Amino acid sequence: MNDLLTIILPMIILIAGGLLMLMLGLAKNATVRLNLPTITLAVIVFALLITLCPYLFGCPKISPDTSVKLTTLGRFVTFITLAIGALLVLVGFRPDRSQDDPEKSIAGEYFAMMLFSLSGMLMIAVANNLIVLFLGMELVSIPTYVMVGLSRRHDHAREAALKYFFLGAMAAAIMVYGFSFLYGLAGSTNLDVISEAINAGHFTGMQSIAFSLIIVGLCFKIAAVPMHFYAADVYQGAASPVTALLAFLPKLAGFYGLILIISLIEWPLLSNKLPVTVGIIIGLLAALTMTLGNALALMQKNVKRILAYSSIAHSGYMMIALLIGTANNGSGIASLLFYISVYAISTIGAFGILSLIERDGEEAQQLSDLNGLAKQHPALAAALAVCVFSLIGMPLTGGFIGKFTVFSSLVTGGAVGTMRYTSIVLLIMGVVNAAIAAGYYLRIIAACYIDDGAFTAKVRIKPPQAIAIALAVALTIILGVAPQFLASPAAKAASEFSTDIQIPIQQTIKKADTAFAINE
Repeated sequence: MNDLLTIILPMIILIAGGLLMLMLGLAKNATVRLNLPTITLAVIVFALLITLCPYLFGCPKISPDTSVKLTTLGRFVTFITLAIGALLVLVGFRPDRSQDDPEKSIAGEYFAMMLFSLSGMLMIAVANNLIVLFLGMELVSIPTYVMVGLSRRHDHAREAALKYFFLGAMAAAIMVYGFSFLYGLAGSTNLDVISEAINAGHFTGMQSIAFSLIIVGLCFKIAAVPMHFYAADVYQGAASPVTALLAFLPKLAGFYGLILIISLIEWPLLSNKLPVTVGIIIGLLAALTMTLGNALALMQKNVKRILAYSSIAHSGYMMIALLIGTANNGSGIASLLFYISVYAISTIGAFGILSLIERDGEEAQQLSDLNGLAKQHPALAAALAVCVFSLIGMPLTGGFIGKFTVFSSLVTGGAVGTMRYTSIVLLIMGVVNAAIAAGYYLRIIAACYIDDGAFTAKVRIKPPQAIAIALAVALTIILGVAPQFLASPAAKAASEFSTDIQIPIQQTIKKADTAFAINE
């Protein structure tokens, strides 16, 4: 098989699946339209199997000046994207209330946009060029603008989609403006060439401007300060399954883009080897993001707005790991990958449960909508409690391990040079903010178990959604008790980041010991 085709085959499968969804969505046969979620799930599983196929374990021998490059980290991110994408399909098996009426169903457009967005993340995972990276970012983002507007037949959804689109366009313009500075400095859009040009000279003021613009632009994807202000309105306006996707896919795209851009210079960012410009920017944004997110979440009574502002706070925790990056055997990137995975699983579980609860034909929004849930539906209340405990970072959940790995990477790899005091300050702020977050998370659990009032909302659940919630809860607990199932592959992928492993396919098949890495 052609090496380039080997790299982009999963992406081609998803794009072809998206086009198929658009055509099948117009089918006159109601059975076909009702089976669109199943077909979408089959497409993602097929792409996942292709990704896991031992034939693809070896990195193809691609010329250094190519625009795409398959690394162990890229393969790991591809796997995580498709695995959680399958979970998102199950959660959104009924993308809107009209799904029960095939004539009004928006399933074709909904699942097509989901597949296109997932394919954009796969493009980012193999990007080795600023143009490919930008195209991947927009392919992730543009379908989500459509999904927000499609997901609910309500003015709030259309308003949220409009805000999301215009702010996304502004962020993309800022990011690509930063890209233009890097191109002007290096004379190439290839990331390897740009890295060589930067490392050959001094860290100039022009390069500082370029990195600052790019970081600010990517902050929109991860909902971090100063591009965070859209999150609450968009999360509240979109249907819960779409909100679950927004909490994961753009965030993963943004952080992976930051990894690619920051890797053009040297990690850790808090060292004496570099001017501290980028390190100060990331550290300052991390502190502001987690503090502001938690402070605003404490003021909310709307559950989706609480989770929106908490998403901002979680981005702040994850940005701490960027300061370490590939230093210390990739501990920063490994902890970031683990954190964002367990965060996505817990968030998908929480939003999946909210999507099942209806009051007056609308999804649960207020904390009062959850009053009495534990008495009427104890299984749902328990599942929501597990997901929320993980978001808090309670022991025996994946969220606890995620926070522990992020903070420990800062301790072991960040307290170096003259910036060690910055590392200590960030560590203290991270721990304090994690404790503050328990205040608003526990209000969600209290609404289910403690607050008085009869549960008057309706619960509508289908088997695929029940399976998705059960999987989310099970994975949250498993990754809290036995984190090595995800942490070990993440560490292996991070330690080999940016290293092309030139192993013949025949040797690869014999030596592959996991789905993510190769023993050389």
